[in-house]
Amino acid sequence: SAVENVRDQMRAQYAKSLAAAPGTGDGDTAFLTGSYGSFLAAGRFDKEAEPVLRQAIDLHKKRKNFSQENTIELRADLAKVLAALGKQTEAANIYASIAEEAENTDYFSPEESSDLLHNYAAVLRKLKRTVEAEKIEVRARSSHNFKPEPNPST
Repeated sequence: SAVENVRDQMRAQYAKSLAAAPGTGDGDTAFLTGSYGSFLAAGRFDKEAEPVLRQAIDLHKKRKNFSQENTIELRADLAKVLAALGKQTEAANIYASIAEEAENTDYFSPEESSDLLHNYAAVLRKLKRTVEAEKIEVRARSSHNFKPEPNPST
């Protein structure tokens, strides 16, 4: 399929970049690895995406100009992938670590912050942590004063 062809092309670029600067945290390598991991996550290649996203986060941490903001989107992608793979506890821990960052920075749009918190709440529900999930859902609805559009089917 077309998505698999793009994945294969990105995999080749990723391998070439890692071979040129293995594990150095070089900016280009870190960003390419992150882009590849995010692409895999979006394409539902979850098993392949998990190690790539972990590697991208590690590469970003090695960069001289590292800040947590550099990895917030990658960590959100990783949490989503982990949840899809059934690794709910690890996904919940990652969501917890980035939920406050997402709400207190302008990095995410209000809609993205709300989506992140809804995903976190869904993971908490799977872990039978309903009270916590309800609190997160309230935060999601009020995140940056974001109000979801009414559902026309209701």
